[in-house]
Amino acid sequence: MIKLFKCISLLIVTLYLIYGSNVFAGKILKYDIKKQESLHDNSVLFFMHGWGGSKKGYKEIISEFGDDFTIVILQAPYRMGWFSGKFSWYDWQIVDGDTTSNQEQINFSSQSVLRTIDHIVRKENLDIKNVFIGGQSQGAIMACKLASEHPRSMRGFIAHNGRLPVVFDPVNSDDFSKLHGLVMNGKYDKVLPPKYAESIVNKFKNLGVNIDSISPEIGHGMPKESQRMIQEWINSILSEPYK
Repeated sequence: MIKLFKCISLLIVTLYLIYGSNVFAGKILKYDIKKQESLHDNSVLFFMHGWGGSKKGYKEIISEFGDDFTIVILQAPYRMGWFSGKFSWYDWQIVDGDTTSNQEQINFSSQSVLRTIDHIVRKENLDIKNVFIGGQSQGAIMACKLASEHPRSMRGFIAHNGRLPVVFDPVNSDDFSKLHGLVMNGKYDKVLPPKYAESIVNKFKNLGVNIDSISPEIGHGMPKESQRMIQEWINSILSEPYK
């Protein structure tokens, strides 16, 4: 048994030395996909649910999106309880009034999203230049993180009722000038009030991102009105020549 343990440990160390941390860089997430004969060929929106959500909870949303682009609902990797149908992208808590987040889980989730996007784009023959990444609430926080650290991996991002990540460390890149962003925050959102959206807009504008901001008269949910606005915004970006 000891010899077996030593062999396994040696194998893990060897793989790490050869391939680096990418050996442990995420996994293929569960997802639901609505593939379209799209108005804009091979364009796709990858959308992340909020804390305690799931891909199952977005079945109605995915069915009500129009036929202009493919939409994929990604499911977070962390189950909240053994028999729970709820999932999260990472654990968080409030300590002395400050929000703290599990950075290891955030990094694992981020790598899992990128790995899943690459997998689906290849499998479904989608256009990597027309990838949009979005999310609601905690999913919006993930979208902001991915956009700030991997601007070349998407054409645009959508943050719906979200906030900036606790650790916001954008890469030094000229690619931000090519990136589009849509920040949406309900005027009556009491979970993540509009002030958080203002922070997202300001930070990404300073990076050179082309940012649009909308404040619909909604709370923290994601009604049909939001879906319509997201669809119209993506179509407006896709109608422009890719630079």
